[in-house]
Amino acid sequence: MLTFRTYREGDDAGLIRLFDDVFGQSRTMEDFLWKFKQVPDGFQDDNIFLVEDEEKHLICGAYGGTLFRTKIEDQTRITAHLFDNCVRPEYRKGNVFVRLVRGLMAENEKRQEIVFAYGIAESKGLLFMVGKKLLQYRVVSDLPRLLKRLSLAGVASRFTQNPALILGGRSVGNTLSSLGNSLRGTRRSAVPVRQVDAFGPWADALWQRVSSQFQIATVRDHAYLTWRYSRPGHKYTVFVAENDRGEVGGYLTLGRGQEGFLKIGYILDILTERDSRMVQSLLQAATQEALKEHLDFLECWNLEGEALFRELREAGFRRRPWRRPLAIVYRTVHADLPERFFQDPRNWHITMSDSDVY
Repeated sequence: MLTFRTYREGDDAGLIRLFDDVFGQSRTMEDFLWKFKQVPDGFQDDNIFLVEDEEKHLICGAYGGTLFRTKIEDQTRITAHLFDNCVRPEYRKGNVFVRLVRGLMAENEKRQEIVFAYGIAESKGLLFMVGKKLLQYRVVSDLPRLLKRLSLAGVASRFTQNPALILGGRSVGNTLSSLGNSLRGTRRSAVPVRQVDAFGPWADALWQRVSSQFQIATVRDHAYLTWRYSRPGHKYTVFVAENDRGEVGGYLTLGRGQEGFLKIGYILDILTERDSRMVQSLLQAATQEALKEHLDFLECWNLEGEALFRELREAGFRRRPWRRPLAIVYRTVHADLPERFFQDPRNWHITMSDSDVY
C-alpha cells in the first residue's frame, strides 16, 4: 500500500537512501541536514512531500524544497525553491510522480506567505515536459550555461585516452590561458581584489546597496551567504573587490567539481555594484586561481538580458553545445502581481548559487 504524506521526524535516513539509489550518488547525513534543516529561514515538515510503501517500510519517492526570503520588486517575500524530485524505477507506473508534485503544491497552497515556487530544470528531460503539460509549470526562459576554456584537455581527449597526453593538453592550455588572462587584465584599470575566509557585516551592507538592480532575486545577505557556502564536502573560495571608498563593492564565489576527466571551476555567484571594472577584476582573479589549480573550464550561469551576461562574454565565456540546456520554471502560489511580471526574464536574477547541486 502506498501512502502519500509530508515529512516526519525520522525520515532522514530513508530519504538519503532514496536519493542515493535514484541519483546514483552517495549523500551524507551532514549534507541532507545542511540542505533541508539548516537553511536560514527554517525547515517545516511540509517542505518535503513523499510516498512510502508501508508494507516494505520503504520511501519510494519524494519531492522537496526549501523556503527562502526573496526580493520581489521592493519587498522581501517568501518563495519555495523546489528540487530533488525522484521516484524509484519500480514505482514509476501510474501517476506517482504527478501525485507527488500535486501533493507538494497543495502543501504550498496552505502557506499564505509563499508567493511562488520555482526550480531550475533540464529543458529536454521527461520531467520538464510532464511538468509543463500536466502541472501548469510556466517557463521563464532558458538559462545559458557559459563556459571559459582554460586548457586543451577536452580537445586532447577526443583523440586519445592516454592520461599523459591529456595532462599535456591541460598544461599547454593552462599556460596559454594564463598569458591571455594577464594580457586581458592590462586593458583596463583593475580594482583591488582579495580573498576572504567568511562573509561579514559587509555582505548585509552590499546587499542593501545593490538589491535595487533586481526585481526577483534570493536575498543574498550575511545569513544566507554564510549558510550557502558552508556546505559539507565542498570547497569554495570567496573573492571581494573594493570600491573607490574602500568598501566591499562586490564578491565572486568559486566552487570546484570533477566531471569525468574534466576539472571544472564553478562561478556560483557574482554580485557587484554597477562597475564593469569590478566585475572584470573579480573574473580575472577567479581565472588566475583556476589556472593555479590546473582546471580545464570555468562555468557560470546567467540570463542573457543581464549586464553580467555581457561581462562574461567579454571575459571569454561562451555557450558549449555539450552542456545540457537548462530552463527556469515557476508556478505562482499566492501572488499579488500579474503573471506577465513573473514571465519576463528581465525581472529575474538567477545564478549557479540558486541551484542545490553545486
